[in-house]
Amino acid sequence: MGELNVPIEDYGLPNGQRSVFFGDRDLNNPGYSTFDLSGTVGYGQADSKALDVWRVEQRLKYLAWPAFGFTSGVILDSGYRLNIPREFAVNGEFGIEEESALRGFYAATHYQYLASSNSNGFEDATSSNARTVSTASGADTNLAWLNAYNAPHWMNVYESFQIPYPAGQSGGMFISGQKNVEAYATSWTRDLLQAWRYSRDSLAQQGLVSGELRINGSGDCAPDAGACRG
Repeated sequence: MGELNVPIEDYGLPNGQRSVFFGDRDLNNPGYSTFDLSGTVGYGQADSKALDVWRVEQRLKYLAWPAFGFTSGVILDSGYRLNIPREFAVNGEFGIEEESALRGFYAATHYQYLASSNSNGFEDATSSNARTVSTASGADTNLAWLNAYNAPHWMNVYESFQIPYPAGQSGGMFISGQKNVEAYATSWTRDLLQAWRYSRDSLAQQGLVSGELRINGSGDCAPDAGACRG
């Protein structure tokens, strides 16, 4: 049996110095490269090319965006309820689950407020630009953000900070705030919370904060969640 050597390099500063940047992606190497499309990819787009669909599916999967409005089950335990995100299948077919993942991605990167419903998030990401990936240029599209080095990915923020799921328990300077746990959110949310952790001592010295930060919600993908924000 052969051996596979995989070199692993930390992208932090030498001698344990803290960089002014933080996050779980290298600023110069997010782990993917830019891709182009030959046409529009979307649910019900009869002229979508299979290779284009594969590219969009693979990028959404790499960024861990799940099928919003679906679930792979629920973990019920004493003190908490946690929905398990549904992963769509990367199969070259852009179906309703892929579209829901794309709408969730669009909602996170555009975060448009809808006055008629007094809300923002997944349920408001209903435009054609939210539901498709096209070659069209402009700010109100998905392709540029899918190629961006700082594109948000979906993650379990509780696990990142080692926050216990049961309500009222604490960890990583945070307190789990409710029984129906919203543990998943965007990496941007996680980085904002990390920024708070880095600044907490300084803020406490100025009397601006005290104790741990209570998290009552961050985002979710449950069928009954309504808005899937992050």
